[in-house]
Amino acid sequence: MRAAGRSMRVLLLGVLVLALAMTACGGVWREAEVAPSAGGAASASAGDGARDTAGGAAPEAAQLADWDRRIVRTAELTLTVQNVEQAIAAVRDIATAQGGQILTSSTSYNGDYQSAMLTIEVPSDRFDPTMSALRGLPLVERVDHETTSSQDVTEEYVDLEARLRNAEATEQRLLSLQGQAERLEDILALEREIARVRGEIEQMKGRLNYLERRTSFSRIDLQLLPIAAGAGQAPGFDFARVVRQAWDASMRFAGRMATGAVTVVVFLWWLWPLVAAGAVYYARRARRRGPTPGATEA
Repeated sequence: MRAAGRSMRVLLLGVLVLALAMTACGGVWREAEVAPSAGGAASASAGDGARDTAGGAAPEAAQLADWDRRIVRTAELTLTVQNVEQAIAAVRDIATAQGGQILTSSTSYNGDYQSAMLTIEVPSDRFDPTMSALRGLPLVERVDHETTSSQDVTEEYVDLEARLRNAEATEQRLLSLQGQAERLEDILALEREIARVRGEIEQMKGRLNYLERRTSFSRIDLQLLPIAAGAGQAPGFDFARVVRQAWDASMRFAGRMATGAVTVVVFLWWLWPLVAAGAVYYARRARRRGPTPGATEA
């Protein structure tokens, strides 16, 4: 019985060390998965089987490089438009037609002129058609700024997939050992290791889901600007507008003055009792002295 217990502990220790080594490894590639089959072929046949397996892995890697690329594409686009409100509606129609959506939208005003900032998300294969449709809007006067960028995350994605498979296999082995463990300390050690491996699995799944989303959909940050005030028109005098601007400026000035006065009064609250006491003191002192001799003769 003791020999069986010692064997169980040795086996448990070996599995824990193996689990730590496998989950800590961050540079795993898909070629590593074909290594066991290559080794098995080499032991079954002389050396030709191993060469055949290695030869099959190279085309697989080339195929991954050609067809399974994971690219994150983004763009920044600034357009001057004739009417910002109408342009927002047109952009929404374009995003819907391309199978995407507007994630965020905000508008701001500078006097009578409106501008807008939008973030559009469209399927990655509709990125270029969407950019062309935005530039080609009838309301667009000119393209002020355009930037596109691409980030290849294929290496990270493949690495995460391999690490996830290894972690899930490790979890299954730990669960199998947990069912065989009899000692309390062995059971607790296995539970801690299973919890750690499951935490890593959840993290890797979350990152994979994020990369899947970012590579399946592309984002476009779009800024819509109005035509500059008075562009293409002779400057004119607008009496009502001048009066309105002067009134607004006057009210802002009065508001600032009132705010400053209230701030000083409240901030110096502790000083006002001293000022009042000083004023009372000097008033009483002046009354006690009475009129000066020169003033009485006069």
